[in-house]
Amino acid sequence: FLNLFITAYNYAAEPFFFRQAGKDVATADKTIYADALRAYAIVATLASAGILLFLPWLQYFLDDTKRGGLYVLPILLAANFCFGIFSNLSVAYKLTDKTIYGGAIALVGSSIVIGGSIVFTPIYGLWAPASAMLTCFMVMSLLGWLVSRRFFPVNYPWRRVLVYVLLAAGAVFLGGAAGAAWWIRGAIFVALLATVAGLEWK
Repeated sequence: FLNLFITAYNYAAEPFFFRQAGKDVATADKTIYADALRAYAIVATLASAGILLFLPWLQYFLDDTKRGGLYVLPILLAANFCFGIFSNLSVAYKLTDKTIYGGAIALVGSSIVIGGSIVFTPIYGLWAPASAMLTCFMVMSLLGWLVSRRFFPVNYPWRRVLVYVLLAAGAVFLGGAAGAAWWIRGAIFVALLATVAGLEWK
C-alpha cells in the first residue's frame, strides 16, 4: 500500500517540481519543496500507522502461509518511508543537472541492501533483508540531503517530520498495548488524525 502511494507520488511530484523551478533554478521558490516534504510525511506516517493499527484485519489479504513474515512489516514500512524522503530530496540533483550524484547514491544503496542481505540472511533470516533495506534508504536519504544542501538548499521541516514519525510510532505502540479490539485501535487512529489536523490547522 505504502509503496504504491510513493510510486504515485513520484509520478505526480517530479513534473510538478520541475514546473515550479522554471527556467532559472537559482530563483525558484523553494518553500514549495519544503511543503511537499511535509505533506508527504503526513500522508506516509498516517498510512503506515493505519496499516499497522489495522493489521489484525489487513493480514487476511495475504495467504496464511505468508503471514509469518509480517513481523518485519514495521521495518519495511520505515524503509519505504525513507525511500519517499529520498525521492523528495533527489529533486536537488535532478534540477541542477547533477545526476551523477544520483547514480553514486544508488550504487551505495544497492551495495548496502545486497551485501547486507547476502551476509546476514543466513544468520538472522527475514530480519536481515528488511533491516538492510531500511539501512539502505536511510543512508540514501542522508546522502541525498547532503547533496541537496550543496546544490539546492531547501529549509526542510525536519522537526515537524520527526514529530509525525513519533506520533505515528506512539499510536502504533498504544494499539499494540490495547490488543486486537478494533474499536480501540480505530479510536487511536482517529485521535492521531485529529492531532495531525490540529498541528496543521494553520
